Amino acid sequence: MAQVRIDSSSLKIGLLLLAHFAAGLVLCRPAWTYLWPDLLSIWYAGLIYAQATLVGAWGALGTTEPWSRTLAVLVTMAYLSLLAAVSFGGPLWLEVWPGSFVLCSLPPAVIFIALSVVKRWQGFAVLQAAASPPNSPGPQFTIRHLFVVTTAVAAILAAGKVVRGFGSSNEIEFFLAAALVVFGLVLTEMAILWATLCAGRPAIRLGIVLPLTLVLGAIHAFYFDKQSDWSYVVWPGLFGFQAAISAASLLVVRSGGWRIVRRARAVEQDAVE
Repeated sequence: MAQVRIDSSSLKIGLLLLAHFAAGLVLCRPAWTYLWPDLLSIWYAGLIYAQATLVGAWGALGTTEPWSRTLAVLVTMAYLSLLAAVSFGGPLWLEVWPGSFVLCSLPPAVIFIALSVVKRWQGFAVLQAAASPPNSPGPQFTIRHLFVVTTAVAAILAAGKVVRGFGSSNEIEFFLAAALVVFGLVLTEMAILWATLCAGRPAIRLGIVLPLTLVLGAIHAFYFDKQSDWSYVVWPGLFGFQAAISAASLLVVRSGGWRIVRRARAVEQDAVE
């Protein structure tokens, strides 16, 4: 009988998926048995969003057929939104499931669309097995990119403060709040992808990115602060846990020999092979 040989990279990815699946199930019920906010609830919310954004990034950058990745992303979003509804909705989980699906789907959808566009038209962000040298070119960020991100955050914050000052409708305020949260979650995941899977030393980049995610959480706390003593614990904790879980997961992926490199490098290697 022929033996089935499993390479170490596939084994690592399989164990990583199993760990995420087990963590989501094991921590699902306890998260709604405690009063919010508590450390476990914040950790669980960070886990859900980390898994959602990781799946969105994989859907855009993976190497399998596009239709299978898209289907896998949709199924995963339904599963994670169900976990979130049961965890935070308790006995009313069925009523809050549609809203939970929207909240869980927006960040990975934005990442999926953004990375798909970049992958198709900008010529980089191709995820491939790293037979290439460690210094393969990948996405790099400049002062201009930092300026654009800072401007976007400032614009959303300013718009929210102005809208609140004029006593606008709850629908507009909810839209701005959702835009700010989704932007923060997407920005966190993009930064972690850059820190862990692009060329360079991940330890140095993570030493910069991880503290900045706490600052990003503090910005959200400032925006949503309504005389709550927990705001500056909940929001930095949420973004910090998301970043930590995503970084740990992607470092496992990196150890299996995967990188984000420019499309030109991928084409050259295909030609050589």
